[in-house]
Amino acid sequence: MKKYLSLILALVLALCCVACGNQTQPEETTTVPPETTTNSTDATTEATEDTQDTSGDETAGAAMNYIQLSISEADGSMVSLTVFDDDMGNAYVEYIGKDEKKLANMELSVLAGVQAELEESGMLDFGGMDEYKDGDAFASMYIAYEDETCITANFGGEIPQEFRDAYAVMETYFQQVTADIPEYVPQPLIMGEVNPEAQAALEELLVASGVEPLDSYAISEIMMDDSFTAMMGLSKDEGITSGTSCGPMMSAVAFSCMVATVEDESKIDAVARDFADNVNWDRWVCVTANQALVASKDQMVLCLTANDDLYRTFADAIAASGWTVLTVLEA
Repeated sequence: MKKYLSLILALVLALCCVACGNQTQPEETTTVPPETTTNSTDATTEATEDTQDTSGDETAGAAMNYIQLSISEADGSMVSLTVFDDDMGNAYVEYIGKDEKKLANMELSVLAGVQAELEESGMLDFGGMDEYKDGDAFASMYIAYEDETCITANFGGEIPQEFRDAYAVMETYFQQVTADIPEYVPQPLIMGEVNPEAQAALEELLVASGVEPLDSYAISEIMMDDSFTAMMGLSKDEGITSGTSCGPMMSAVAFSCMVATVEDESKIDAVARDFADNVNWDRWVCVTANQALVASKDQMVLCLTANDDLYRTFADAIAASGWTVLTVLEA
C-alpha cells in the first residue's frame, strides 16, 4: 500500500503546485507546465498576463521540493525522472528508464543531492522555454521551489541537443541514486478483504490479457451489505458468499469484471442468469460498454462488461484461463 500512497501523494502535490500560481505575490508569479503524456504531439502551455516563469538566477539558493523531468521519443520510449518531498519526512524518488522502473521513499537529503546535480547539469538554463515543432518527440522540465516559485520548459517535435546532453547527465545520476532499489514489478491494488480465490483468478486474467500497466487496476472486495447487489449488478445475493470486482482506478474506461463466489456449484446457473439479465451498459459516468460475457470456473461466476479491443483482450484471456463461457451479450 505504501507505494500507492506515494503515487497518490505525487498527484496531490502536483495539483498543489498548480494551485500555487494563484497564491504568489503580484510581482512573483508562476506558470505551471501542461500535463505531459507519452507521444504527445500537441501539448500546449497556457500562460496568462499575470503568470510567468521564474529564472534560475532568481531562485538561486532556494530549496527545490519537486523535480520532474521527462523525454518521450518518437518510437514511444520514455525516460522520466521524479523526486519530491512527500511531506512525511521522506523524499519520493522515481526513475522510469526505457526498460525498467524503480520507485521508493528515501532519506530527504537525496533531494538536495539531486538539486545540486541539476544545477550543475545546465538544465536550469532552459527554464521558460516552450518550443513546438513537427514530430512525435516531447520533453519537459518542471521544478518547484519551497517559496512556491517554479521553473518550466517544454519541447515538442524536436529536442535541442544541449537539453538532451543535460538530461543524460541527470539520468546517469538517477541511475546511481536508485542503484540499490529493486526494480518495480507492477501489480494491481488490492482493496478490502478480497476472496483469495477470486483475487488469484483476476490477477491471472490481468496478466494473461497483457494490459499495461497492471498497477492502474484495482481488485476490490464488494461488501455483503445492502448495496451488494447494486454494486455487483445482480438482483439478489442468494447462494453467494463473496463478491469481488476488478477495474481501472482512475481512467474513464468502460470496463468491469465482477466475480461472485457461490456456496456450491449448484448455484452457478442461477447466478449466471442473474448477471446476464441485469447487465448495465451505462454503469459509468462518461462512457458506455457494448459487449459482455458471463463465465464460470470452480465456484466462481464472472461477468465481464467492456468495449471493443479491451473486451476482446479479456475475453481471450478468460477463454485461455480455464473459464467456461456461458453467455455472450451485445448492447
